[in-house]
Amino acid sequence: MHIWTICAYVGVFFVIITEVYATNGKLQWSEFESAAMDFNKFDKEPVVGLHLALAGDTSVVVSWLNTGHFVPESQPPICAYGQIADGFQAISTGKAYTYTAGDFDSILNKVEIDIAKIGVKQGDRVYYRCCNPNLGGWSPSYNFTLFTGDVSTLSNFKSQRSPTSRKSAKIALMADLGVGNGRYTAYSISQYVQNEAIQLVVHAGDISYADDFSLIQHNNSFVWTEYFAMIQPFAAYVPYMVGPGNHEAQFDFAAYKNWFTMPYNISQSKSQFYYSFDYMGVHFVAMSTEHDFTPGSTQNIWLEEDLIKASQNREKVPWIFVHGHRPLYCSSIVDWLPRCITEAKTYRANIEHLLYKYKVDIYMAGHNHQYERSYPVYNGTVISKNYINPQATVYIVNGGAGNPEGNDITFMPESFVPWRAKIADTSHTGWMTMDITETSLHFKYILSETWQKYDKFTITRI
Repeated sequence: MHIWTICAYVGVFFVIITEVYATNGKLQWSEFESAAMDFNKFDKEPVVGLHLALAGDTSVVVSWLNTGHFVPESQPPICAYGQIADGFQAISTGKAYTYTAGDFDSILNKVEIDIAKIGVKQGDRVYYRCCNPNLGGWSPSYNFTLFTGDVSTLSNFKSQRSPTSRKSAKIALMADLGVGNGRYTAYSISQYVQNEAIQLVVHAGDISYADDFSLIQHNNSFVWTEYFAMIQPFAAYVPYMVGPGNHEAQFDFAAYKNWFTMPYNISQSKSQFYYSFDYMGVHFVAMSTEHDFTPGSTQNIWLEEDLIKASQNREKVPWIFVHGHRPLYCSSIVDWLPRCITEAKTYRANIEHLLYKYKVDIYMAGHNHQYERSYPVYNGTVISKNYINPQATVYIVNGGAGNPEGNDITFMPESFVPWRAKIADTSHTGWMTMDITETSLHFKYILSETWQKYDKFTITRI
């Protein structure tokens, strides 16, 4: 029997995760919370934890889980896609596989979709649905839109909206998101995505916090499964681009390496832990502070080579945004000596001169479970107290998205950290948006539960 027939036969019986929480096309919190917190109801779902990642200028990798047992000789997973909902023009096949760390015992699937194969241009919507033919049952019909890397996409993006639309090119930014306390952030971002107000999500490490559960029982892979079910309402619609944090290090980063496929090979990186890509006028660099980045290391050499090329491409891609999990500047009282004094000083010695030399606009980190931002600063010296044509990098700690360990509201007095411009002295979880234009980056820090805009600032280049 043809794999399409197998999937179609079983597909009539599925009840999909987003339909669980959809009311009049919008996600409702009470339904989202019950669905995200109770994975048992997904046990019989054919496709669980579906998420996208950029794979090239016209490609995405679609990844998901099936709860059955992996059979090496099984048929490959497939995704059907096209420009009309349920009117699919092409099928792509991928691979199914598994891993054993954390007693993982299910099936992971990866399929690459190249929109160029069906003549779709960047900026056009593509519909897709996926299936593992060995288990049967299609996912629902999701959709995504890819945008070009250079700044020209911003005018195209604006022209596709109505003249009165306030929607702009916007990226969601976060770090340190886990199950439980992260549900408000996941829901808040999902609402933005459903309203087409977010085009990309960037996550600077510490994902799921599965390792926090290993003290209770060795089998903690269920936490990863629950996490991806929680983020599916946004990660199935926009690319979800991540870097590693210390909480992914368990089992030699096994979950990170198997659940994620980041485009390291297209940026001449030799490691899946660090990579770069251009999107909507921003050059994003995901580096790994969990691996060697000292001067002379493979990652450090790659980083400088990447920043050289990015700095030479400013006319097309005017902004450079670097993220790594651990901060170069921070002021938590709780973590003052180990992280903000000892570690941060070492990290600055490794790469701060590169960020300054190649005029990196933003370095965003997490690790500390709080939010703070700096003035443009270099070597501990404030270069200016505004963000107009800044001559040094702005540093952000954005680690308050929500995790099982809770958030930190302690900050050193201003006299100890003259470079610090703003803090969020709240235990509420939060995340950031970055609005992009040719001449500005506008940032907001949003409290996840109340949606309050807690902080905002704009970097302008005239």
